[in-house]
Amino acid sequence: MEKIVHKLTTVGLSLLMAFAVAAAPVLMPSAQNPHSAFAATTFSDISGHWARTYIQKAASLGIVNGYNDGTFRPENNVTRAEFTKMLNTTLGNTGTAKAVFSDVSSEQWFHADICKGVAASYINGYSDGTFGPDNTITRQEAAVILSRIIPTAGAAKSTESFEDAQEIAEWAQTAMEKIVGKGYMTGADKKLTPTASLTRGQAAKIIVELSEGEHIIKNNQTIVKDEITIKDTIYSNQISVGSQVADGTSIFENSVVLGNINVMGGGSEDGHGVLLKNSRAAKLTVARSGSPVLISASGETTVINTYVDESGVLQEENGTAVSGDFAKGFVNIYMNRKSDLDLKGKIELLSFLAAKCDARIRNGSSMETVEIAQEASRCNIVIEEGASAEIINVRGENTVLEGRGAVGELNVFANGLIYQATPKKLYVDKSVEVKPVQNFDPSEALRITADPADGDSDIAVNGTLKLTFSSTVHVTGSTGRVLTNTQAASLIQVKEGDSAGPNVAFSAKVSSNGTVVTITPEEPLAYETKYYIRIGKEDLTDEYNNANELFLSGFTTEKAPAIRPVTPVQPVPSTEDTASGSTDNNTDNNTEDNSSENTGTSGTEETGTRS
Repeated sequence: MEKIVHKLTTVGLSLLMAFAVAAAPVLMPSAQNPHSAFAATTFSDISGHWARTYIQKAASLGIVNGYNDGTFRPENNVTRAEFTKMLNTTLGNTGTAKAVFSDVSSEQWFHADICKGVAASYINGYSDGTFGPDNTITRQEAAVILSRIIPTAGAAKSTESFEDAQEIAEWAQTAMEKIVGKGYMTGADKKLTPTASLTRGQAAKIIVELSEGEHIIKNNQTIVKDEITIKDTIYSNQISVGSQVADGTSIFENSVVLGNINVMGGGSEDGHGVLLKNSRAAKLTVARSGSPVLISASGETTVINTYVDESGVLQEENGTAVSGDFAKGFVNIYMNRKSDLDLKGKIELLSFLAAKCDARIRNGSSMETVEIAQEASRCNIVIEEGASAEIINVRGENTVLEGRGAVGELNVFANGLIYQATPKKLYVDKSVEVKPVQNFDPSEALRITADPADGDSDIAVNGTLKLTFSSTVHVTGSTGRVLTNTQAASLIQVKEGDSAGPNVAFSAKVSSNGTVVTITPEEPLAYETKYYIRIGKEDLTDEYNNANELFLSGFTTEKAPAIRPVTPVQPVPSTEDTASGSTDNNTDNNTEDNSSENTGTSGTEETGTRS
């Protein structure tokens, strides 16, 4: 197999922490003879065996071992637990998660490795809740696991030329094609033997080729520059998109992250953000504070678990879905306290874990299950028309479900639900005291109110202007769910003299719920002058998909104050008492009032421009 090694430039990446990986024996002895392991690099029974070179390399790396009689027994089978430990040792992944299999307990030798495999999202159990750690692993099972670890975009090769291709299970077909295409499995005598058990010799070959043929990064790293592309790489642990990326872009292309993509930087406008192309991640955390970040999943990308801690825009751009584990987009999404999500995609699970979360589900999206936990009170969810949710379970109090999207089952276990769309099936648990209320009648038109109002006069020249919208607004056609300060400063115009006059420069600040914009002119307005606030037709759209009509509101500023003569102030004779022997120096000069300094908004407002 051609050796593939891609070196990632160190520009833009900073090392956070290195983890030492112990070179422990991996291929455990059989259950019948649990004390027969023997570490060696040469074995008495591999001379002439096709896998001899691979076995010796794997043994020298401490990944496989033999038996105490000096043999390796290359045709013996490998168990599911043994293969999992072998992979963990090769990859150096350190993350763990709870293994909820009925046949895996903390006392067993393989428990820690099963937990690592679960965290890396490359192993699953059976439908009966077991993992089968002592079951021998079949070649097609091994192929599925490998396809979740190895970058395989564009590598698929048809298996039709093999005589036993029809024996490949449907759930393993795509994975087998990709692993055959990568050369990890080649078959013999025109057969792939997909249902046969993986042997120790075959496992040694796979592990050596994985170790030598793939670009594996075991240390945590951070991207600190804009326009960095990660390509053809396996990250065993965490990679962060640092806050230094700011409103820029980071790209992951044909890469696999077995740990966490920690997103602390990245933009949300004009194609910027974190772009996942034909990649896979076990976990992704939206952690950028201050402004939302766009994370897009395209091609064959699959992200198993996404945690939204701040404000994020998740957008799937996948084409035709590929069977198996590919092109699933964002599979499970978890919302933490006061987080904000704008979502477009096909999701298996959207789970609200904490209070005061907001989510907007865009037209064309679908969700299999929405879970609102008991701790997740006062969450607001908008399901747009054209979006759908099969099952919504409400356990958090005072939940609000807005929008005209389709809802299958709505199961209510908590007080105070308000909902808009009529579900196909409504269940209200007998424990609910405050029954759900269907109470929404959104206006068919987006209403905008100005302060000062249209026609007002005698308006202070050094005050602020305010626009209030009837519901949350965003820029028409944009991916963001709430109007930003930058967008407001760009779309809103303040005109001097008449509606076609010169623009007035100003800063704009949008409320967190996107319903109020406060406008602060950079300089005082002129006295006795007409001004107009203007928003173009259909520049903005509300949460019910209603666009605005042309908005124009005018007001007139106050008259200039009359100039009054100034009476000169006579000097006051000193009354200092020199006989006291002391002087009170606690004068106004030492208590200067700096409260007029305005430092509270410079970092949160955006500035308009004067034409």
